[in-house]
Amino acid sequence: MIDIPPQALAEVVLAVPARRRGWLALGRVLLETRFPLGLFRAWSYVEPDARCLVYPQPERTPLPAPLAEAAAGALRSQSAGNDDFSGLRTYQLSDSPRHVAWKAVARSDELLTKQFTGEAAAQLWLDWRLLPATAGVEQRLSLLAGWVLAAERAGAFYGLRLPGIEIAPGRGDAHAGTCLQALALYELR
Repeated sequence: MIDIPPQALAEVVLAVPARRRGWLALGRVLLETRFPLGLFRAWSYVEPDARCLVYPQPERTPLPAPLAEAAAGALRSQSAGNDDFSGLRTYQLSDSPRHVAWKAVARSDELLTKQFTGEAAAQLWLDWRLLPATAGVEQRLSLLAGWVLAAERAGAFYGLRLPGIEIAPGRGDAHAGTCLQALALYELR
């Protein structure tokens, strides 16, 4: 019960229990008032067109190892990294100010950025097939949800594989949201 003073606005958070993952509609809500003196009760049911997506309950377990080829060094390539200096290039807006070559800028009046090379980052695949065959569908989805959150916290470059679904490796909030949505809406065919 919320008591709102006259001529005031209030925001109310409704706790709605989720019994399963997937889309959850808010459902019917009872609004009532006993204003002004508490002698009468006026009420109405409201059914707002609101829903939210319920993700699987994440289960904390260690992340799987990166691809075996990456661990063995087979994916070593001269891609962008942060190990060895490889030269200068024209500054781009997305470049970190720490990588600006300030001495070169002072000599030429042109904004330049230091480039580095290093070992390519290993791709981490969060794969349905890596989970125990004895685990049920919901437990597998919970384990994968835990892996997605752990990989995001670790800043890993990860992809998700479910039967019939593959989400390419990436990172960031949008990528995590895409992976968690796929887990929440997953239907075993």
